Amino acid sequence: MDSKGITLIELLIVMGIMGIIMGITSLYFSQYKGSQDLDSDLKRVVAVFRDAEERAITQENSLRWGVRLVNNTTPPDFFYLISASDTLLSSEGPGTGSVATLITTYPFETTVEINSGNLANGSYRDFIFEKRTGELVNPPPPITPNLILDRISNTADTRTITVNANGTVTY
Repeated sequence: MDSKGITLIELLIVMGIMGIIMGITSLYFSQYKGSQDLDSDLKRVVAVFRDAEERAITQENSLRWGVRLVNNTTPPDFFYLISASDTLLSSEGPGTGSVATLITTYPFETTVEINSGNLANGSYRDFIFEKRTGELVNPPPPITPNLILDRISNTADTRTITVNANGTVTY
């Protein structure tokens, strides 16, 4: 039999192979994007911490400066550049916080969250830097120096930011 075309079976086999390849490719792409989102948010948070510390050291507007992290009960979580009077201390608690002036709001990517073992869902944490020195203002004992970010779909994929008492931010 001399045939000059392809059969339906051959076409279905090729389409099935292409579907498998596309499925595997999209799985790897989504994992890659999640890691990229995590790295991007890590760098944004560190940049805002360093910006707040620099503003405090230079005594911009004669205020203390800091970062507020909010672990929402539903994504996305947020972080804020904040300014504060001389009476506001580094703190944490339920809700989204108060007293400080929220200067800029930064939402995390929808694939990234603050690790709830590090900061409870539905709560906030303020890191306030002292004017002139850039040291953390009276960090009370509940504040741990580490902030852990993770991917919502893979909580084993984490990034850690450390803020020590003298205000140094590392990751």
